[in-house]
Amino acid sequence: MRDHGGVSRKPFALAGLVAGLAGIAVSHAVTMLLTLRATPLLAVAEAVIEYTPGSVAEALIQLVGRYDKPLLVAGVTLVVLGLSALAGVLAGRRPVLGQLVFVAMGAVGFVAIWTRPGSSVYDVLPVVAGTITWLVVLSFLVDFLVDHPAPADEPPARRATTDPATTDPATADPATDVANPARRGFLIRAGAVAGGALVIGVIGQFAGQARRNVESAR
Repeated sequence: MRDHGGVSRKPFALAGLVAGLAGIAVSHAVTMLLTLRATPLLAVAEAVIEYTPGSVAEALIQLVGRYDKPLLVAGVTLVVLGLSALAGVLAGRRPVLGQLVFVAMGAVGFVAIWTRPGSSVYDVLPVVAGTITWLVVLSFLVDFLVDHPAPADEPPARRATTDPATTDPATADPATDVANPARRGFLIRAGAVAGGALVIGVIGQFAGQARRNVESAR
């Protein structure tokens, strides 16, 4: 999978995917810390259920039973992650295109929450935080890829002739030498962001649950 100029699209797709995961984690953490009832993903899933024709909704409920909402949340999550990967690929061409994908997803989440009965500005804070995270992380990772371009994967035949143990340094391809450090640098950044997002999500979950337990005990 290659982009213009022979550069692989895979790192850009991974950048978008990591940005998507980070935004989901932050929005979940904010939801829990503010002790709100529904995360943006759940709000979108409930909106889908609400606007699904009754006959279709009943048929699906009969098919999956009480697991209809968890399955729908999982489906919404997969769609968000797929669009996040697409945003990364588009950002590799023009950054504003990837940003527009994330802004559009944030707008959908905002509308799904804002149109709920009794909603307020307080309720949309998680989706705002998640959207900002999407944009910041996407820019952080894509900017690195643009500044440190790594050539697309070499064909097997060429890889077989570029064994470091048998290649003369004087005739080595400089592009091949630069590719590995660039990829390692990107993977380090992507891994750090993904790990940080996981930590934020877990801390938000436990801290939010503790707050809920305290409030319910009063």
